[in-house]
Amino acid sequence: MAQPEELDYLTYISELVLKTREPETDVKWPLRLQVHEDRAANQQALKGLFDVAALNAVAEEKADEDREDGKEDSASEDGSEDDTGPLIVGDDIVITKLEDGQRQEYHEGQIASAELLEKSLEDGCVIQVDQPQRYMDQVWRLVAGLEAKLGCLVGCSATIIPAGAELREPMPMENCEVFVIQLEGSSIWTTSLSLPNEVKLGKELLMPGDVLYLPRGTFVPHATASDARSTHILLSTFHHWTWADLSSNLIKAMTADEGGRALLPSKMANSLPAGFLSTCGLPVEHQSGGECYKSVGNTLAACFRAMADKLDSNPQDLLPAAVDKLADSFYRVRLPPHPDQLSDKGPEPTMDSSLIPRATGMFTLLPMDFPPDAEVPEGFIMLCTPLFNKRSKHLLPQEEEKSDAQDPFSLSDEDEEEEEEVKEKVKGKGSCAITGCGSCAPSDKPKKQKHVHGTQSGHHGHGKGKASGKEEAPESDEGSDDSDDGMDSEDEMASKALGPLIPASYSQVVSKVLTASKETGPVLVRSLIELAPHKDEEEVMRLALMLWEEGFVTCIPPAKKASGSKPSEERKKAVKRDPKGTKDAAGPSKKKKKT
Repeated sequence: MAQPEELDYLTYISELVLKTREPETDVKWPLRLQVHEDRAANQQALKGLFDVAALNAVAEEKADEDREDGKEDSASEDGSEDDTGPLIVGDDIVITKLEDGQRQEYHEGQIASAELLEKSLEDGCVIQVDQPQRYMDQVWRLVAGLEAKLGCLVGCSATIIPAGAELREPMPMENCEVFVIQLEGSSIWTTSLSLPNEVKLGKELLMPGDVLYLPRGTFVPHATASDARSTHILLSTFHHWTWADLSSNLIKAMTADEGGRALLPSKMANSLPAGFLSTCGLPVEHQSGGECYKSVGNTLAACFRAMADKLDSNPQDLLPAAVDKLADSFYRVRLPPHPDQLSDKGPEPTMDSSLIPRATGMFTLLPMDFPPDAEVPEGFIMLCTPLFNKRSKHLLPQEEEKSDAQDPFSLSDEDEEEEEEVKEKVKGKGSCAITGCGSCAPSDKPKKQKHVHGTQSGHHGHGKGKASGKEEAPESDEGSDDSDDGMDSEDEMASKALGPLIPASYSQVVSKVLTASKETGPVLVRSLIELAPHKDEEEVMRLALMLWEEGFVTCIPPAKKASGSKPSEERKKAVKRDPKGTKDAAGPSKKKKKT
């Protein structure tokens, strides 16, 4: 555990959150947490995370911005693009007050200027800020850091309660675990938890530096500020991130296609009996008193036992698709890392350099259901990363980016030109990031990808699953936009890519680099040759250059200082088969900014 002088707000909060995950921790309810008994040190650790002055500064800056100049959305090199516009009451901020015991909203649709916010507080209104990580850097650093440490989405809201006022907005924590961080003043939280045989009631006084843990199933009817203005941040975690959700993904993956169904235990693959619906359901239930479900329950229990036996004996056959679906949905909507959370890229790699990821928890590999290709018969994997995600789009509701009802990943009209570029590259003009062949889809992807999101305090949803992988002739490009049978062509698959596509035979090589850490040490580029499928030094060097140029890894030069500033011999060999340049070969389009 960090000492008080070493604490900052990310370290402080992440230590408390992770403590609730330890098996030996007796998680009582509700649980008020502190890292150290020194309350002043705890409060100091949280200083600068969020306060009224910081909110007013951001609100005033955005209210003054001239949005009439037709500025296009653009991502900066550190992912801190700003295309959210002024803060709007009702969308970004909610202003409420109790009138005759009823919660009333005020100033809906108005621009949330600093003057409006201050006046609302003076009038005794409660101010709630939804997802402040989208435009407040310190909260961005906290939420991005927690997503990396916990490996799941984290929602956030910040609330300012005037002295003596009450936040009355029933908050059921049915699908998530919540952490309330008291930053300024004090507040009293009334909570309840429904158990099978009882309803527990709780009341907690939070002082600056306290963190209140509210496990799944908690209900919060209201929170009240004491004799001074109260400020707190609420973090929602592990939303729809349970063993039940993984089980649901497992069943969906195994019933999605013939390949999955072939893995089902024979009992689960059997058809339902003839006239099944006439033997159960509400009409029959009324007549039988519920006995109609007994035989169905017995049969289904036997199916689940057969599934459990297969999970015990062959988990590798059943679980990968379910886990990959979780990873895909997480990486598509999570925050990009804060610039402080990325190490420097370092110098250009050589065969004697070593590589290590620029941050932990930022990369994974997913199999890509790509159409068969003669030059890469083993198929492709996708290097997934949130580095190119938009901070301003974190957890926005689906309505913010209207998508085709049948295809959340379809392109908008303004992206047609870039879509055509992707098509051309996939059909032979682009190069594989490793081999230099024209078959591997580059990591160029449309600037706007459509996802299904949730809203408000981290209530998230997820987008579509894998593409169908239907085989199409690579040279056929007529009518592809009108196809309604799923994302199955090469250009469509490239459009949903989260990163570079790499031949699957290089999965072990890339995994070796991306799993390196401070504990295990960096990976020597030359050592990757033995893992490479062709033991080809040029291909390994091409891979190392791609990972470095994309900003995925930090290069640690060898102890002996490299001489001169001319391109290394390794680089010359790597680009020999790609005269147009390794940037196109590596994948990112000129529109995608590197972190």
